[in-house]
Amino acid sequence: MSPEAAVIELPSERDPLRSGGLDGGSSDPHASVITTPAGSTIEPVQGGGYRVCDAGRHCLRAPTLWQAQQLVQWAEVHHQPLEPERSVLPSF
Repeated sequence: MSPEAAVIELPSERDPLRSGGLDGGSSDPHASVITTPAGSTIEPVQGGGYRVCDAGRHCLRAPTLWQAQQLVQWAEVHHQPLEPERSVLPSF
């Protein structure tokens, strides 16, 4: 192999993208749930969007993963529960 050749690593069997863990294709119902160290969760919902819950099980829905992550970050940084009146996201 020449010095210019690149080594490409293939995803392992434990890679969530290959095993279906992020797209809901896994047989494990919890495979697509993201849990933060503080206990907040983000999980896809059927029909689109994400359910975002804080450690106290106050939940909101977000249309995109980015918005779901922003909600979790805000709640955890400010030590505040997720509440609809504090959300700047459209309800659906």
